[in-house]
Amino acid sequence: MAMSEEEFTDRADEALEALDTAVSRLAARLPVEADHEGGVLKLSFTEPDDAVFVISANSPARQLWLSARLQSFKFDWVEDAERWELHGSGEPMNAVLQRLIREQLGDDSIVL
Repeated sequence: MAMSEEEFTDRADEALEALDTAVSRLAARLPVEADHEGGVLKLSFTEPDDAVFVISANSPARQLWLSARLQSFKFDWVEDAERWELHGSGEPMNAVLQRLIREQLGDDSIVL
């Protein structure tokens, strides 16, 4: 059964809020800032290079989209796993974002 608009919005908002909280904890010790507004989460980096990652809800596709490091990633809600997973590979969204943040900052110890 397809996810309703309300279900999608609720799940997307929950995911973006959780990511905002996780990244905000990192911001206390790393050069990253999170800004969550209007269904969009922007992660801004100042080191080693200026960069912005954008995570947004795409309601018509019922996906969360991430634009980072000159790539785009599309995540589907997987009911059985109760999480957002990368379309095609099934990699959890948090794992993808953690990997990208590690690559951006050159720090393999970062944990979301």
